[in-house]
Amino acid sequence: MAVPWLAGLLRSGGMNAPRITTLARSRAGEAANVLARAFFDDPLTLFTLPDAAHRALALPRLMRVAVTNALDGGHIDATRGRVRGVAIWLSPEPPGAAEAVERGEQTRARLARALGPQGWERMNLARNALGERFDADISEPVWHLTLLGVDPVRQGEGVGAALLAPILARADSAGVACYLETFKGENLAFYHKHGFDVLAEGNVPSGGPRYWTMVRRAPV
Repeated sequence: MAVPWLAGLLRSGGMNAPRITTLARSRAGEAANVLARAFFDDPLTLFTLPDAAHRALALPRLMRVAVTNALDGGHIDATRGRVRGVAIWLSPEPPGAAEAVERGEQTRARLARALGPQGWERMNLARNALGERFDADISEPVWHLTLLGVDPVRQGEGVGAALLAPILARADSAGVACYLETFKGENLAFYHKHGFDVLAEGNVPSGGPRYWTMVRRAPV
């Protein structure tokens, strides 16, 4: 499935297609700021941080936690040179149990500080809902796309598709599925174009936003 899509990308983008690399730790702050701009109006962000002034301060800190956590225990791809887009994945090979517990505790503490009490409470509602949905949806190891964000000034230039390409090709080669959640219905067509199908949809409790889960099966 990925090979025709990659061929099409090369034909349409040529040498001008965005070049992608694994994010260096020295670019963590830059990547976090790009994600903060990309997700400023995301429905989950609006639910978690409804006050715009607080959101402007808290969201870059939240994304810095996400980037740091992924650098320590996940995989991040970004555009080469100046960071214009970021894709954060969790590997199908999970860390050891003790390492996962320690990292999880550290991440929760950082998130709580970044979000504040109300934001942390609302984020937990979403985390719990998506965690339960993941357990219901998935029974095999997957590449889990947790964040894909493109700087608003560079959207529509093929950056998102280019960011997906390395792990989609790697997953196909290994025969591993890919999984994601999105809170924007307009994202469904984009991901469907790249082989993802909707698995389920639901709402975060207590008036939270609607979400969709999607999977991309490896070719047989």
